[in-house]
Amino acid sequence: MSRFVQVGVADARATQYDMLCKFVCFVSESSIGCVLAVIIVVNLRGALRKFADVPRMWRANHVDAVIWLITMATSALINTELGLLVGVLVSAFCVLGRTQRAGAVQLGRAGTGNDTGELYEDMGWYRGLRAQPGVAVCRYEAPIYYANQMLFKRALYGAVGLDPVREKAQRHKREKRRRKMEKATTSSLVAAAGVGGQNGSGDEGVALTPVGSGVAGMCSLPEPQEVAVCSGEAILPQHTSFHTLVLDCSPVLFLDSAGVGALKEVRKDYEEVGVHLLLARCRPLVTESLERGGYYEEKGTHRKVLFLSICDAVLYAQSLSTRNGDCDNC
Repeated sequence: MSRFVQVGVADARATQYDMLCKFVCFVSESSIGCVLAVIIVVNLRGALRKFADVPRMWRANHVDAVIWLITMATSALINTELGLLVGVLVSAFCVLGRTQRAGAVQLGRAGTGNDTGELYEDMGWYRGLRAQPGVAVCRYEAPIYYANQMLFKRALYGAVGLDPVREKAQRHKREKRRRKMEKATTSSLVAAAGVGGQNGSGDEGVALTPVGSGVAGMCSLPEPQEVAVCSGEAILPQHTSFHTLVLDCSPVLFLDSAGVGALKEVRKDYEEVGVHLLLARCRPLVTESLERGGYYEEKGTHRKVLFLSICDAVLYAQSLSTRNGDCDNC
């Protein structure tokens, strides 16, 4: 009997607890979602505060702000893993795009004294800079690798103002035109001499006087332009406005095989039009890449094409064309 009473009391208490739990759940059913939302918002308040920094990030750098917005939107709308992957890919493409947009600038020397001889800056940004006579100094502000080698050559040619490939083609055309005119003039003179010999009396004919004899009334051939021979072909009828190009390689962080090949092509193209290419302020990694890539044609050639500073390169370039008695500072 006592056991029966204890079981009944226990069942009554269990029923009371069950009813109490159901009542509490019924009352607090709508507040459970609110509690979970509050917990999530509190944990994400640091991330949500980043939205206040978006205007500042946009003013500082548009690219960084766009990367953050894309990563945040992907993580919030899809999932965190995919958002992080999208952020990394967008960042990589932005870095690649920046290297593609890098350009070459022409540098000028600041000041006139020896204390500022090493200071060379962009002539488009600073006033009072002066270019060195006969020497063009340029800087390419990005690494040189397979993705931007053609852009590097195009930017460098544009900054220097001389495209050696087009210049070589134009000089070929001028030389071909000169030879054609010379041949036509010679043919006309020979024809005139033949006609004069037939119409004249005796053995008298038309006297062909050498060029520069000073005899008036005589026909003379046009003076050939100054021609330099390169690789067995006359392709250089006249000189360019500068004889040496100094390339500042301080922004070039690394070179791959394609970049070394691009530098070789630039050097070869400019040498064919009579312009020497010198490299200045190369990093040790860039120097090693040049050596491994076979940039130096002969052993010890690096002493003539690599310089620690722009001033040393300009001095060497000026020494190549300085006459006896002249003294030019860099």
